[in-house]
Amino acid sequence: MSGDKRFRKTPRQERSRSTVEALLEATARAIGAEGPANATTQQIAHIAGVSIGSLYQYFPGKEALFGALIERAIEEDLEAIRKAVDASRGLPFGEGARLVLARVLDLPMKRPRLYAWMIRYLPELGLLPAIQRAVRESARETRRFLEIHKGDLPPADLDAVALLTVGAVRGALEAVARERPELLEHESLLDHMANLTLGLLDRTAARAAGAKS
Repeated sequence: MSGDKRFRKTPRQERSRSTVEALLEATARAIGAEGPANATTQQIAHIAGVSIGSLYQYFPGKEALFGALIERAIEEDLEAIRKAVDASRGLPFGEGARLVLARVLDLPMKRPRLYAWMIRYLPELGLLPAIQRAVRESARETRRFLEIHKGDLPPADLDAVALLTVGAVRGALEAVARERPELLEHESLLDHMANLTLGLLDRTAARAAGAKS
């Protein structure tokens, strides 16, 4: 993973990987409880149940921990989306889209304070390449979903439809996280985002089909 550059020592053995995972989970808990400004390496090490020396053995400071945590979240989200797209085969278009979208919303809805922090601090952590990759991979998976369900859509430029859809969903989530983060905790968020996404898919596909005819 690209975050290997954030490590002082790359964890290769099972015990080392377990220590790093414990530190990343402790970082998420500390940020969720205290916010990034108040979270400290001492606190993170205490929550993880390791010595501060073990923490610094792998990470040079809390910013490196923050960056590695975000990169891990990106990888986990992408893997969850891939599995949801695979699981959507054989489902009606709307039901399949909702299944994929539910995986997209896993982190924002289950750990809203952490997600809101991640959105705010991404520019400061030098993670633009990781975010760009996440957008590309999300668009690729969305396109794969559209290809699976293309019988439910008019002929269209699926690459364009996928990119526009990913942009709209990410933009909406980032706006909520920045301006109204409390909305991330509402159970109705999935319904609102599903209505937005399905409406966008239908309209975008219809316009793309019209432009090609």
